[in-house]
Amino acid sequence: MSGERATDEAPASPGEVLRAGFIAAAASATAMAAFGLAQDPGGPSFLLVAFFLGSFFFGLFHAWFIAIPAYLLLRRKWPLTRRRSVIGGLVVGGLPWGLFTLSIGAPWPNVALTVGMCGAAGAIGGMAFAAMLRP
Repeated sequence: MSGERATDEAPASPGEVLRAGFIAAAASATAMAAFGLAQDPGGPSFLLVAFFLGSFFFGLFHAWFIAIPAYLLLRRKWPLTRRRSVIGGLVVGGLPWGLFTLSIGAPWPNVALTVGMCGAAGAIGGMAFAAMLRP
């Protein structure tokens, strides 16, 4: 039961939830920028910054319009735990991009790579979300 939220805790305020979504987007964008840096370590730094900013805004969209509504709908049935946040982040990060790459007819290895990278970044964002709401 170490990962379960205590029932006598007050629910997080809307500002805390939005802030947690912002931090989750920043964490997932940092992970994506690290993936990009691993692909081309000697590349120009402005591309890394542009990749980070693009990833941040995509992550912010995912956090505020997919993850937070899902959290608000499911928090009464399933209390927030770190494990559920990681799994939710994996789904929120990987599933939309997986569906997109499938819809454009990408080959399966590319779909798997996209789901893996975006899902991993989403899982990192989920960890950050849980850490902000559950100190």
